[in-house]
Amino acid sequence: MRYNIKPNSFAKVKRNHLIFGTLYLLFGLFIFIGSFTIRAVKAFTPSLYTDYIAYTRVSGQYPWNSIYQITVDMTNRLILIFEKVPFMLIVGIILILSAVIHIIVILKKVNANYNSNLQLGVVRSRAIEGMITSVLLPLLAILIGVNDTSVILLLLVLGIVYNFLSLSMEQVNSKQEKSSWGNFIAMCLIFIFSAGSLVITILKQLEIQQTLIDNATISLPYLKNFNFIVLGIYFGFWFISLINTFLQHKKVAFWKNPVFVENVNIVLGFVTKVAIVFMLFYGLVNKLFTIYYTNL
Repeated sequence: MRYNIKPNSFAKVKRNHLIFGTLYLLFGLFIFIGSFTIRAVKAFTPSLYTDYIAYTRVSGQYPWNSIYQITVDMTNRLILIFEKVPFMLIVGIILILSAVIHIIVILKKVNANYNSNLQLGVVRSRAIEGMITSVLLPLLAILIGVNDTSVILLLLVLGIVYNFLSLSMEQVNSKQEKSSWGNFIAMCLIFIFSAGSLVITILKQLEIQQTLIDNATISLPYLKNFNFIVLGIYFGFWFISLINTFLQHKKVAFWKNPVFVENVNIVLGFVTKVAIVFMLFYGLVNKLFTIYYTNL
């Protein structure tokens, strides 16, 4: 279904792309340069691995009358290190790529096709930007102590699939009067699974940390409260995005207008990324402090 949109509305969307594209570029260049010039940030190279809790029988013949020693099995670690790649460099590249997408959209030939698709309620550039931005959640997870390789890869794939489903839903509903909600249900499930997997993994990490503390392997647990604050903020923004998608396809009030939906998504995407970047900086500073403290 094609919507009737006033020409000046297209001009406002184009202006918003220019404004926020410029802001993304400035933020991205600042972080990109900082990742090479700030020594502590440049030196930070997180590892991905899989640890297991090991139970060693100390005494007793049968499981129900035995005493076990709990340790962390590090003998079978799968270690993947971002060698010589500053952690925040990845964040800077993501913001610069977001800026490039916004700037490409306002180019004359591309903008004509963009406006035509916008009249149908389909915005491919938003989905592409969302897939690129999906990398931020695994990075944030690493900083709050989630180093499990399988969980990080799961979060990355779920984020990419989520944005693909969002684009697919727009394309399907642009061809019919009544909205189809199958993709939206799948998006909600991805939201729930992502949040659940992170919470379960963090609880597992806290158990491992406590075991290491009990065994005098480390002396300081890492940011227990910060972990859950970050999750609350991130998934709070994600929930708002889901509500926005629901109102868009339900065609409630202002959300009947694709231009309004696009402007809301542009602003919401920027605010979300800025919040994530600030949390990444805060988490990185505290992570570096923790590493320094435990090495005293």
